[in-house]
Amino acid sequence: MNEKLSSLEKYVVGVISFMLLAAIIIARLNPSLFKSAIVQEDGWLEWSTVVSLLFLCGLTLKRAFTRFNINKAGFIVLCGYALVFLFGAGEEISWGQRLFGIEEIPGYFSENNVQNELNFHNLKIGGISINKLIFGKIMAVFLAVYFLFLRLLHSRNESIRKLVDFFYLPLPKISHTVVAIAWVLLIEISGSSKKGELFEFALPILFVLIFLNPWNKRLFAKKA
Repeated sequence: MNEKLSSLEKYVVGVISFMLLAAIIIARLNPSLFKSAIVQEDGWLEWSTVVSLLFLCGLTLKRAFTRFNINKAGFIVLCGYALVFLFGAGEEISWGQRLFGIEEIPGYFSENNVQNELNFHNLKIGGISINKLIFGKIMAVFLAVYFLFLRLLHSRNESIRKLVDFFYLPLPKISHTVVAIAWVLLIEISGSSKKGELFEFALPILFVLIFLNPWNKRLFAKKA
């Protein structure tokens, strides 16, 4: 199987790498400008994440309906992915709170949301931050397993292979993993308290590339 990035992937990776590098230089030299112009709420960075997640939602829905008459379980699984991506896009913009000028949010969110926003990921329940637990620690473990170990397990363990195939999970090429590691290291250099916003910008774009051109592409052939 071809492990190299396509021409389009190389172009996208180059552009995003340049943008990350520019953002990191700004974060180092002018932290206030970085926060006001790069990672501000409802800014271009946040909306690019929304676009990436909505694209992934549409892509998985399209794949789901190609399997409706072939594999009902696959149809359900892929629809599940679409819902997850749609949920992520909604969370990213606080379900249109600022877009639609919603000033009063339900009492539970106003009492437990650390940013007083209409979303779940900024909730703090029983002293536990949902954002830090799910989108920090758990997500970090998932990404480490996904990029570093899952392909190896898929190749060597029949049960894992069947599980990955059942869930129609696109696996990254080695080149995708190299890009992921490079971007993580690059973002960590920023040292900004807002570096999480850069991860939210870059990783969905990388997943777009992986879902479009995965290592296990044969899994998404119409006959699968």
